[in-house]
Amino acid sequence: SLLSMFPLGAWCEDGDTFVAQTPEGCSMTFTVISEAERTVCVGNEVDPAIEVETKGKITIPATVNGYQVKRIGERAFVLCNQIEEIILPTGITSIGNTAFHSCEKLQSMNIPEGVKSIGTSAFALCKELKTITIPSSVTELGAWMLLECRSLQSVRSGILSPSPVYIFTFTVNDPLIPE
Repeated sequence: SLLSMFPLGAWCEDGDTFVAQTPEGCSMTFTVISEAERTVCVGNEVDPAIEVETKGKITIPATVNGYQVKRIGERAFVLCNQIEEIILPTGITSIGNTAFHSCEKLQSMNIPEGVKSIGTSAFALCKELKTITIPSSVTELGAWMLLECRSLQSVRSGILSPSPVYIFTFTVNDPLIPE
């Protein structure tokens, strides 16, 4: 039959959204960035990608339904204040504005090599965030990226030039430690 010749997702269009399961069994929303390139973004740039009551660990898959995950969208995990750990896939290139804003129980974040930009307030108000690793591939850091992250003990960065101090407003003094 004609249907068996094409994968189920072949009729998606750029901007379409769908829900798929994480390895932990959590329902997560994805938005098609490019059907031609088979790429998606976590979330829909408006609402959180998962239920805000979700607890524990979340693993974002590198591929979902035949699409490569390329971006963590704006507001993807905003107000998901019960998540303690989020595993980001290799292959993502950007983290949107306020993507992890107010993930109050998030303990650490390891941003994979290949990410080029991290948006404004991406980790703001992550009150229990103790460590974050920023790869040398990052060329753009958003303002107030770590605003009010008062538990920060270590910010490991491959970025050689100093970052604007406003990224860490009200957090710690000069926390960038080159790798």
